[in-house]
Amino acid sequence: PLCTGAAPLIMVFGDSLSSAYGLPQEAGWVSLLKKRLQQERLDYQVINTSISGETTRGGLSRIAQSLATHHPAIVILELGGNDGLRGQPVEATRDNLESIIKACQLHGAKVLLIGSGEMAETVARLLAVAGARLLVIGRTPEKVQALSDAVGGEPRLWTELAASLSEVDIVISSTSTAA
Repeated sequence: PLCTGAAPLIMVFGDSLSSAYGLPQEAGWVSLLKKRLQQERLDYQVINTSISGETTRGGLSRIAQSLATHHPAIVILELGGNDGLRGQPVEATRDNLESIIKACQLHGAKVLLIGSGEMAETVARLLAVAGARLLVIGRTPEKVQALSDAVGGEPRLWTELAASLSEVDIVISSTSTAA
C-alpha cells in the first residue's frame, strides 16, 4: 500500500540469516528491506523477531507469542537451515513449518516463506502435497518458472506480488533458492 495511514506490519521470523548474525544490524537484509520500502515510499513497518541458531521447533514454540504481541499483516518466515545442519528429518521440519504457517494464517497474516537450496525446495514440495496453494515469485521469468515447475506453485514476477497475495497460502521466492 502507498502511504495511506496506519502502516501494516511485516514481521520477519527467522534464524541467523535474518538476524544479521556477524554483521552490523544496518547491513543485514531486514534493515535493507526497511530502507528499500522507505525508498519506494511503501507504507510498511518492519520488525525483526529472528534469533540466531533458531530451528523450526524453536520457532514453533514462540510463534503464538510473537503473533499475539506484534499482530503482523505479513510474516516473512526464514527457518529450516539449522534443522538441516543438525540433521533433523525433513518431515519434522515440514510439519513445524506447516504449523507455523497455519498459526500465522489463523491470525490473518500472509506468509512469505524464504529459504535456500534444496531444503527450501523440499519443504515447498511437501507443503504443496499437503494442499497448500503456493506462489513462486522472482525477478526473472526463467528462474520463477523453473522453481514453480519443481515445487508445483504458480509462477509470478515480483511486480505481480501485491496483486497475487489473495490467491495463495504461501509465497516462495525464486531468488532465495537454487533454481
